[in-house]
Amino acid sequence: MKYTSVKTPSESFLKLFYENLCSNHIVHNFLSLISEASNGDFYVFGGSLRRTLLGGDFDGDVDIMVDNNDDRVFDFLEDHKVSFELNRRKHRRYKWHSFQFDINKPVEWDTSFLNVTDVLLHFDLNINSLAIHFGSKSVLDPYKVLDRTPILYPGINWNRWRSISESEVTILAIRLVKILRQNSFLRLSCDEVSELRNTVLPKCERVDWGPHENRYGGGQQAFLNELVELINRKTITNENDCQNGGINA
Repeated sequence: MKYTSVKTPSESFLKLFYENLCSNHIVHNFLSLISEASNGDFYVFGGSLRRTLLGGDFDGDVDIMVDNNDDRVFDFLEDHKVSFELNRRKHRRYKWHSFQFDINKPVEWDTSFLNVTDVLLHFDLNINSLAIHFGSKSVLDPYKVLDRTPILYPGINWNRWRSISESEVTILAIRLVKILRQNSFLRLSCDEVSELRNTVLPKCERVDWGPHENRYGGGQQAFLNELVELINRKTITNENDCQNGGINA
């Protein structure tokens, strides 16, 4: 697919995605195969699109979603004897050369979810809430992330964070720390800092760290120190923002 001009944020984002796709023959090959089997009727979403949004490329895993009543991709992979294992969420994870492809349906995230947008609205960060329909080359952007460029904030979805257990909050906090560490230009708003300080940090202090060792191998105290340091360092501070006095772990 060729682009001769860029007129909208969505077109710019699509251009970056397809440039990344064309430069990665493993991902390109896999998506092309399942596109033939499904007439392109699936969505790419998740970390690969976040990395594209923030200037990165494909890195080891790609998330794919199909509609609730559509088994064509699964049937194709089964017919070609591509095996899978279940990930932490009990979604099917297929290995293809050096990449893994997690493929799921909206109902596998929550039995009440009817479509892909329901899932995107459920994600922890707004910058994780983008999806591309592969066949039509259209972008789903329920939080209008692409309308707010350049991207400065991760956009924490507090409805999600407040509805889950302390262990799940810790998983999201570890992921947030990694994203902030890898993307030095991202900042936290005053409201985000307040909620992280007053609600998230105490939950991460109380949680049983054992299940999280493989996500952040430095140990609980090292994680807490990094979270506090990022909260302090990445707060937007100017005359129009709230004052931040800093916190200690």
